[in-house]
Amino acid sequence: MTFHEVGHAAFDMFNVPIFGHEEDAADNFATFITLQFGKGQARRLINGAAWAWRAYLGDYQKNPVVQTRLAAFATDHGLPQERFYNLVCLAFGANSQEFADFESFLPPARAPNCSREYQTLLRAFRQEIRPHLDMERARLVLDTNWLEQLETKPVPQK
Repeated sequence: MTFHEVGHAAFDMFNVPIFGHEEDAADNFATFITLQFGKGQARRLINGAAWAWRAYLGDYQKNPVVQTRLAAFATDHGLPQERFYNLVCLAFGANSQEFADFESFLPPARAPNCSREYQTLLRAFRQEIRPHLDMERARLVLDTNWLEQLETKPVPQK
């Protein structure tokens, strides 16, 4: 996702301190920014990202044993399954009504903490990133219907 890479750039440009893995922080940044889009776009974008990550889960509910090569744990990026659950939890934590269906993907022990996870991310964003933003310009970008073109019928080819 493009916003993941924008997160890395923002951390570097604004000298944002990172606790933990920077790749996880960039994923969280991307999810947070995506959730700020208006006009139903956040839901569509989050659905797309969740769909992409969910493909890695396979039939986990039928067969909960995940075979993973040991080298996968050594990468600086989280495992796709972890990235899926983090994305779903943050979306559910941001708006448990709009993303109510996401709760079914979350383990019962994780769902109650999603609001707190989102609030932690919100506080970090407000403290470390927001002071550097032109909020009026950001609101214009976030309120633009970027997906409108996808809703129109394609022009027939001759």
